[in-house]
Amino acid sequence: MAKSAWCRCLVVFMLLGSAVQQTYAAAVRDLPGTIMLSPNDDDSSELTPLGFTANFFGDMRSVAFVNNNGNITFNGPLSTFTPFGLQDDTIGVPIIAPFFADVDTRPMESNTVNFGTTMLDGRNAFVVNWLDVGYFPERVDKLNTFQLVLWDRADTGAGNFDIEFNYDSIQWETGDASGGSNGLGGDSARVGYSNGTGIAGSFFELAGSGINGAFLDGGPNALVAGRFNSDVAGRYLFEVRNGGITEPGADQDNPLLPNNDAPGMFSFFNVPSGRWFDPPFVEGFLYSITSAGSLFTEVVDCPTGFSSPFQIYVGGVPVGTCSPGNGFTFA
Repeated sequence: MAKSAWCRCLVVFMLLGSAVQQTYAAAVRDLPGTIMLSPNDDDSSELTPLGFTANFFGDMRSVAFVNNNGNITFNGPLSTFTPFGLQDDTIGVPIIAPFFADVDTRPMESNTVNFGTTMLDGRNAFVVNWLDVGYFPERVDKLNTFQLVLWDRADTGAGNFDIEFNYDSIQWETGDASGGSNGLGGDSARVGYSNGTGIAGSFFELAGSGINGAFLDGGPNALVAGRFNSDVAGRYLFEVRNGGITEPGADQDNPLLPNNDAPGMFSFFNVPSGRWFDPPFVEGFLYSITSAGSLFTEVVDCPTGFSSPFQIYVGGVPVGTCSPGNGFTFA
C-alpha cells in the first residue's frame, strides 16, 4: 500500500517456537504530557526541551523531536514509517525508540501522542505517551499502549540519565504500508536506541525487533512480559552513564531477569544467546524456556563471587559442577 538475584550465569541458547500467552500487569506510569501532537500520520513535534541535559554517546542533548511513529530523535524530525534496523547508519539520526512502527492517530478511536517535562522520584524527567494508538491506515481494531520516560540522573554524574520503556498492551506490530496486513506481519516494529553512526556499541535493539509476532502480547518476546533493570513486567530501564549504555545481559552486573509466572515459577522468554541471566534466588533455581524445542546448550562463563563450585542438575539428575570463570557444556 502506497503512502503519503545473586548468582548469575552466562548462557548460550538455541531458541525455537513461540511462548504461551499470559496476562501481565501494566507498567505505564501515570505521567501525562502537557503538549499534544494533533491527530496525524507520520508527523513530528517542533524541538521540545527535555528539562535537563543528557549525554547521549558523547553528545549533550537538551532538546528533541517527538515523532508520531513511536520514537524521538535529536538531529531532526523523523517521518519514516517503515522501521529500519537501528544499527543502520545510512540515515544518521540519533534515535530512542520504545516502539518504532507506523502509528496513525487520525481516527477518533485512537488517542493522540502527548509529551512534556515532568518530575519522577524528585528528578526532572521527560515523558512521551502513546496510549491506545492505532496503526496505518486509520485502523483501530487493534491498539497499542507504550511510553518513553527519560529522567535526569545528574546525581550520579553530569549528563547521566535513564531511559525507560514501559508497555501496557501491544496488539499490532506493523502498518499496512510496511508490508503488514491488519497490523500484523511485514516489516514489524523495532525497539531500542542508536546514535546514528552504526559503530559497534552505539546502538541496541531488543531481541524480537523486526520479527513478526515477537513483541505482541503472548509473543515469544512479548514486551508486556519482559523487563530489564526492573521488578515490573513490561518495564525496561537503561542506565546511561558517561554517555554509554550497558546492554541488557552484557555483563554479570546487568543480567537479564526471568519472568515470575507464578509463585516459585520462573521462566525466560526467547532471549539472545551469549548473555548473562539472573536466577530468582541463590539456594537453587529451575530454568525453563517457554518455547517448544528450545534448549540450554552451554554455560559459557560460570559466575564469580562465590568460593565453591556449584552443582548443576538436569531433570533432578546431577550432571556436573561449575566453578567461577569456567564453563559447562550440557552435551
